[in-house]
Amino acid sequence: MAKAVKECSRCGATRNIEVDHILAKKDWPMLSITIDSKHTLNSIKDIEALLETPKNKRYLCRACHDYRHARELALAELRKALLRGEPVKVSMWIFRLGLIEWGNTPEKVKEQGYTPYWNYPETHYAPWYPKMKSLVNEHVAKEQVKLG
Repeated sequence: MAKAVKECSRCGATRNIEVDHILAKKDWPMLSITIDSKHTLNSIKDIEALLETPKNKRYLCRACHDYRHARELALAELRKALLRGEPVKVSMWIFRLGLIEWGNTPEKVKEQGYTPYWNYPETHYAPWYPKMKSLVNEHVAKEQVKLG
């Protein structure tokens, strides 16, 4: 790690510092990394060694680490909803992702800690899902009439 003083690489905090793997350890079984046209890391030993190098680690405070994983989860759920063709869930995850970003800038995280999207009642699924589903269905029906 480059810094002698443990400092969050995102917000600059110096308390509650954790080591974050840039390429996550949980993803290593699926990794096959091409170095150049002749070399590929695909053995478990090679990949484990790569994941443990200082270049794959950084310091994050607990709040920024929570933010990072919440953001990754929201992006993964957004991808799933897009692949499944679920427009209501796509809009929900885009909204939640926006709140994760808005509520957790480096300055806000350093000042108040990580704020999960769930702290905002507007992101809760049950209150708005029926209305969104109705709006999407209306739009689809209108498009079908145009095409029909």
